[in-house]
Amino acid sequence: MLKKLLKELINAQSTLECGELGTAELLKRFLEQHDISAEIDVWDENRANITATIKGDGSRDSLFFACHSDVVPAGDAKWQSQPFLADERDGRIYGRGSCDMKGGLAAVAVAAVQLKNSGVKFKGDLIICSTAGEETTGLGAKRFTARQKDSLPKLAGIIIPEPTDFKIVNFHRGICWLKLTTKGKTAHGSVPHLGINAITSMNTLLNRLNSYKFPDVKTAFSDASTMSINQISGGKATNVVPDSCSIKIDIRMAAGVTCERVVDDINEICAELKSQTPNFDAELEIIRTVPTLETEPACSFIKKVSDIAEIDEVSSINFSTDGPYFKELNAPVIVFGPGKTELAHQPDEYIDITDINKAVAVYTKIIEDFVV
Repeated sequence: MLKKLLKELINAQSTLECGELGTAELLKRFLEQHDISAEIDVWDENRANITATIKGDGSRDSLFFACHSDVVPAGDAKWQSQPFLADERDGRIYGRGSCDMKGGLAAVAVAAVQLKNSGVKFKGDLIICSTAGEETTGLGAKRFTARQKDSLPKLAGIIIPEPTDFKIVNFHRGICWLKLTTKGKTAHGSVPHLGINAITSMNTLLNRLNSYKFPDVKTAFSDASTMSINQISGGKATNVVPDSCSIKIDIRMAAGVTCERVVDDINEICAELKSQTPNFDAELEIIRTVPTLETEPACSFIKKVSDIAEIDEVSSINFSTDGPYFKELNAPVIVFGPGKTELAHQPDEYIDITDINKAVAVYTKIIEDFVV
């Protein structure tokens, strides 16, 4: 059951181009075959969230699993097998999304089905949601929380089954993606003094950004902020002074650092450069922001999950999740799932079959302890 479901989920190619509807419909059919009700929320023809619920009698708080259905593209690198045709070999299942995070999604779904089929009585609701667009803008999670937060029962906690290699994660940094564009004046390359070179202006700005110091905010979470300038474009021809140059920056924000503060700092740098060089002109655009995920390690939800899973400490991760959006549901959020983090988004992505079997077992114990 588990391997078959995971292979089908991988084969349901759910990149941004294809959308998540096929994956949602597949999951709905699987769950409803086992008398678990599921609803699909569709928009823009092929974007989709799916929510499945096993109702309890209301005597206990509910448990929420927040998954995502989308995957990143296969990329240009050569794979040993077809990225969207699941391949089982050497005790692993290969395919795009096997690790991030269809392995975790399949494990949650199978754990729910096995408990449902066992005939146990649920005291709290078990809710499984798999959203669209986690890999891009988080639009599915935002849509779900905006529409459902006032209608959900009280939650004991939220588990995101991303690949953490079974570490319990209570913190990750926030995201601030920026586009900076310097403006100039075009001229013939043989008379550069008649123009204003936007690439030269960008070089000046880059030198300042390379020496930028993030705000020093003291918190219980120790991961540091980082800035990585990952894209640059400018110029139309070798013999034309460029009148525009753009960069895109990936900023990962530590606890206590906000996108607003970083944007203010960079705007101040641009204003200083403008005062020093009147021809300097730059504009800033915010592409994407995601807050930090911060869940108190001493909270009762983490303590209980740690005891069930026999894990002594909590960890942090470098990547971001939909966790900050699900904080809107007023429950503690952790990231906890099968698969090795470093395999996500890589060619020949895979998950060990022993890991997904282990995930079913540990998720079953967690569900039993919280809502059965």
